[in-house]
Amino acid sequence: MSILRDQEWACLAYTKVAAVEPDQRADYHIAVQDLGTNLRRMGLATALSRLEPRPNADKPPLLLTHLAEANIVGLGTDAKQLPARARELDDLASYMLATRELLRLATWFKRAAQAIFTDDDHAS
Repeated sequence: MSILRDQEWACLAYTKVAAVEPDQRADYHIAVQDLGTNLRRMGLATALSRLEPRPNADKPPLLLTHLAEANIVGLGTDAKQLPARARELDDLASYMLATRELLRLATWFKRAAQAIFTDDDHAS
Protein backbone atom coordinates (compact mmCIF):
# COMPACT_ATOMS: atom_id res chain seq x y z
CA MET A 1 0.00 0.00 0.00
CA SER A 2 1.52 3.26 -1.03
CA ILE A 3 1.33 6.37 1.11
CA LEU A 4 -0.12 8.23 -1.87
CA ARG A 5 -3.00 5.75 -2.23
CA ASP A 6 -3.72 6.00 1.48
CA GLN A 7 -3.77 9.79 1.18
CA GLU A 8 -6.14 9.60 -1.78
CA TRP A 9 -8.49 7.37 0.23
CA ALA A 10 -8.36 9.72 3.21
CA CYS A 11 -9.32 12.65 0.97
CA LEU A 12 -12.06 10.59 -0.68
CA ALA A 13 -13.49 9.51 2.68
CA TYR A 14 -13.53 12.98 4.21
CA THR A 15 -15.01 14.51 1.03
CA LYS A 16 -17.75 11.91 0.69
CA VAL A 17 -18.68 11.79 4.38
CA ALA A 18 -18.90 15.59 4.55
CA ALA A 19 -21.32 15.55 1.59
CA VAL A 20 -23.77 13.05 3.14
CA GLU A 21 -27.15 14.72 3.51
CA PRO A 22 -28.29 15.21 7.12
CA ASP A 23 -31.32 12.93 6.69
CA GLN A 24 -29.04 10.07 5.54
CA ARG A 25 -26.35 10.42 8.18
CA ALA A 26 -27.80 8.09 10.82
CA ASP A 27 -28.04 5.09 8.46
CA TYR A 28 -24.73 5.97 6.78
CA HIS A 29 -22.99 6.18 10.16
CA ILE A 30 -24.22 2.73 11.15
CA ALA A 31 -23.06 1.23 7.85
CA VAL A 32 -19.63 2.87 8.16
CA GLN A 33 -19.20 1.76 11.77
CA ASP A 34 -20.15 -1.83 10.89
CA LEU A 35 -18.05 -2.19 7.74
CA GLY A 36 -14.62 -2.88 9.28
CA THR A 37 -16.02 -5.25 11.87
CA ASN A 38 -18.05 -7.09 9.25
CA LEU A 39 -14.99 -7.45 7.01
CA ARG A 40 -13.02 -9.02 9.84
CA ARG A 41 -15.84 -11.19 11.13
CA MET A 42 -17.56 -12.27 7.90
CA GLY A 43 -15.03 -11.72 5.15
CA LEU A 44 -15.06 -9.53 2.07
CA ALA A 45 -17.87 -11.10 0.07
CA THR A 46 -20.34 -11.34 2.92
CA ALA A 47 -19.56 -7.86 4.28
CA LEU A 48 -20.17 -6.31 0.88
CA SER A 49 -23.29 -8.44 0.39
CA ARG A 50 -24.75 -6.77 3.47
CA LEU A 51 -24.46 -3.48 1.57
CA GLU A 52 -25.86 -4.94 -1.65
CA PRO A 53 -28.76 -3.02 -3.17
CA ARG A 54 -32.15 -4.64 -3.21
CA PRO A 55 -33.10 -6.15 -6.58
CA ASN A 56 -35.70 -3.46 -7.28
CA ALA A 57 -33.54 -0.54 -6.06
CA ASP A 58 -32.88 2.15 -8.64
CA LYS A 59 -29.49 2.96 -7.14
CA PRO A 60 -27.05 1.31 -4.72
CA PRO A 61 -26.67 2.40 -1.10
CA LEU A 62 -24.62 5.56 -0.65
CA LEU A 63 -21.73 3.88 1.18
CA LEU A 64 -21.38 1.26 -1.55
CA THR A 65 -21.23 4.06 -4.13
CA HIS A 66 -18.52 5.81 -2.12
CA LEU A 67 -16.50 2.61 -1.72
CA ALA A 68 -16.68 1.91 -5.46
CA GLU A 69 -15.14 5.30 -6.19
CA ALA A 70 -11.95 4.14 -4.46
CA ASN A 71 -11.42 1.54 -7.21
CA ILE A 72 -10.31 -1.30 -4.95
CA VAL A 73 -8.05 -3.71 -6.82
CA GLY A 74 -10.14 -6.46 -8.40
CA LEU A 75 -13.51 -4.92 -7.58
CA GLY A 76 -13.84 -2.08 -10.10
CA THR A 77 -15.90 1.08 -9.84
CA ASP A 78 -19.47 -0.09 -10.50
CA ALA A 79 -21.20 0.22 -7.13
CA LYS A 80 -24.06 -2.12 -8.05
CA GLN A 81 -21.58 -4.82 -9.07
CA LEU A 82 -19.14 -4.45 -6.17
CA PRO A 83 -20.59 -7.30 -4.03
CA ALA A 84 -20.84 -9.61 -7.05
CA ARG A 85 -17.27 -8.81 -8.10
CA ALA A 86 -16.07 -9.72 -4.59
CA ARG A 87 -17.84 -13.08 -4.85
CA GLU A 88 -16.23 -13.69 -8.26
CA LEU A 89 -12.62 -13.19 -7.15
CA ASP A 90 -11.18 -16.56 -8.02
CA ASP A 91 -7.80 -16.64 -6.34
CA LEU A 92 -6.83 -16.21 -2.73
CA ALA A 93 -4.21 -13.51 -3.39
CA SER A 94 -6.74 -11.24 -5.15
CA TYR A 95 -9.33 -11.83 -2.46
CA MET A 96 -6.86 -11.03 0.33
CA LEU A 97 -5.57 -7.91 -1.43
CA ALA A 98 -9.10 -6.58 -1.97
CA THR A 99 -9.92 -7.35 1.68
CA ARG A 100 -6.83 -5.52 2.98
CA GLU A 101 -7.49 -2.51 0.78
CA LEU A 102 -11.14 -2.34 1.78
CA LEU A 103 -10.18 -2.58 5.47
CA ARG A 104 -7.86 0.41 5.06
CA LEU A 105 -10.55 2.32 3.21
CA ALA A 106 -13.16 1.43 5.85
CA THR A 107 -10.85 2.86 8.51
CA TRP A 108 -10.68 6.17 6.66
CA PHE A 109 -14.46 6.32 6.31
CA LYS A 110 -14.90 5.53 10.00
CA ARG A 111 -12.43 8.25 10.99
CA ALA A 112 -14.14 10.73 8.70
CA ALA A 113 -17.58 9.94 10.10
CA GLN A 114 -16.31 10.29 13.66
CA ALA A 115 -14.71 13.64 12.84
CA ILE A 116 -17.57 15.13 10.80
CA PHE A 117 -20.83 13.77 12.17
CA THR A 118 -22.26 15.19 15.36
CA ASP A 119 -24.11 13.24 18.03
CA ASP A 120 -27.39 14.38 16.43
CA ASP A 121 -26.29 12.98 13.05
CA HIS A 122 -25.86 9.42 14.25
CA ALA A 123 -28.57 9.24 16.86
CA SER A 124 -31.12 6.65 15.84
